[in-house]
Amino acid sequence: MQIIKNGGWYFSWMSGVNKIIQKIESYAHQEYNKPEFKDPKKIKDKIESGVDVLNPEVYCEAQIIDHQFPKYLIENQDHFKQWLIPIKQIKYNVS
Repeated sequence: MQIIKNGGWYFSWMSGVNKIIQKIESYAHQEYNKPEFKDPKKIKDKIESGVDVLNPEVYCEAQIIDHQFPKYLIENQDHFKQWLIPIKQIKYNVS
């Protein structure tokens, strides 16, 4: 696997339930433009449990914002607070 250092970040799925539904409806992959992928309650439940909205076999994990994130995000966290989880609320799986 080739690693591209500082290759960029992808935040386009960070939005509210209605924006996620809108994205699915306008997304190139129309195989997801079905009621089972656009159910607001299911989307909310998936987000809260860390499950990918489109692929239930993929899990998302909260990350602490550190030097690896874009400088703009680090310096403007208040602007993005609706999408960020306060550190005290992050749940970790400890093996």
